Amino acid sequence: MEREKDQHALLSASTAHRWLECTPSARAEQSEGEECSVYAQEGTAAHALAEIKLSYRFGKITISKYQEKLDTFMVSEHAQYYNKEFEEYVDDFVEFVCQQTEGLDEFHIYFEFRVDFSHLVPQGFGTADVIIVTNEFVQVIDLKFGQGVPVSAQENPQLRLYGLGAINLFPLARTVRMTIHQPRLLSCDTEVLSKEQIIDWGIHYVKPRAEMAIKGEGCFAAGEDTCRWCKLRGKCKVRADNALAIAQEEFSVAASSGPPLPQTLTHEQIANILEIGDLFTAWLKDVQAYAMGQLIAGVKIPGYKLVEGRSNRIMTDEFKVKEILLKAGLKETEIMKPQEMQGISKLESLVGKKLFSDLCKEYLIKPQGKLTMAPESDRRPAVDTLAIAQSDFSQPIESDE
Repeated sequence: MEREKDQHALLSASTAHRWLECTPSARAEQSEGEECSVYAQEGTAAHALAEIKLSYRFGKITISKYQEKLDTFMVSEHAQYYNKEFEEYVDDFVEFVCQQTEGLDEFHIYFEFRVDFSHLVPQGFGTADVIIVTNEFVQVIDLKFGQGVPVSAQENPQLRLYGLGAINLFPLARTVRMTIHQPRLLSCDTEVLSKEQIIDWGIHYVKPRAEMAIKGEGCFAAGEDTCRWCKLRGKCKVRADNALAIAQEEFSVAASSGPPLPQTLTHEQIANILEIGDLFTAWLKDVQAYAMGQLIAGVKIPGYKLVEGRSNRIMTDEFKVKEILLKAGLKETEIMKPQEMQGISKLESLVGKKLFSDLCKEYLIKPQGKLTMAPESDRRPAVDTLAIAQSDFSQPIESDE
């Protein structure tokens, strides 16, 4: 997802995963409107708070300036995302950055630092969350505030471009460390490259693709990573052709005397169908979202129209309704529900995640989650079904008597 401050660069670091693979996409997307989700806005708020806290921790601002900036943050548009849990995750990132400087004799540190890699990428720049500079290395640290899936730092083009910009500014360093920290997922990953390795990547891989991208040249390349946040994802013909071709190939079954039964599919064929299922489903949802947007804008989509969905009745003044029903003879216990305790996430946001855990950990359990299927590349450990079966059989059988 693009950071707000990187969006004005055509070939920004935050979209490099797309324009490096699908070179014409950068120019093609220019005709589309801006997209900014609530998740991106929350991430921007987290980065803003992290910068304030880091600036104070590393002595770049005084305590009075720190308090002034916090007060400004709390009345800004970012404040809507603030709660105790939000701040604790930001604090986790701040502590992580502090740990990276422990034991260093001499270093310089920069926050929300603009890096320029336009010597390799036309108009190329981005903003690195944290850069630590020593005589031996430069370290780029990127905060990812999402809670979806862990993001790997290995061969991550956004982080590598930040690394190229950093080594261009601090050329005496011999290695580049590139770290992604995701506090909400307890995930941290680092890639380390020598100065020669990252420069070689920039010259021989990035530069020729960037030259094509800035001209809108090359071939469209549909893929899970390239299409995920692309503004054209709902109407891209290459993606459509790719999805349909894959589906046709995987679902084709040799003709037989009767209709093919599920049992006729091999395990390998089932695996292939499962693998392309998410891709096909995601593409279809993006097409539906695009068509919906066009209909709302007044554009005709042949065979489709806007209709009003089902709606539930609501009370505009619950107090007045309650008053009327009490006068009609109903009891308050008949009208009102008993109070219910808030969920764990809400309670954590009220008192703070760590404090809630310290106070109530004796009464908290995490039952086994519902079993779900995932590709082998998923970082979660595989479930031992034999152990589950043995556990089930070890439970005492309750008598009906």
